[in-house]
Amino acid sequence: MSKIERMRKQKESCDFCGNEVVKKRMTIDFHYKGKLIIIENVPGKVCVECKDRYYDAHTWEELERIARSRTNVKREIKVSVKEYELERI
Repeated sequence: MSKIERMRKQKESCDFCGNEVVKKRMTIDFHYKGKLIIIENVPGKVCVECKDRYYDAHTWEELERIARSRTNVKREIKVSVKEYELERI
């Protein structure tokens, strides 16, 4: 087995907590030019413990392309926006 093959078989670990990272399709909230766009079925990796997410450069570029596009909108939803109000001591 070559060094490259061994590296591919090694489990990836989370940069934040060190636990295992696995491939997963996710739904993400993507903010682009002040707009919230929800993008479904995004390939990436997620930590099994802390849920930190990872995307490769190609995926991130595709997310930006999708966000810029005004076509192929699957559906629109209404979203409530609230503000965190810090309690005064």
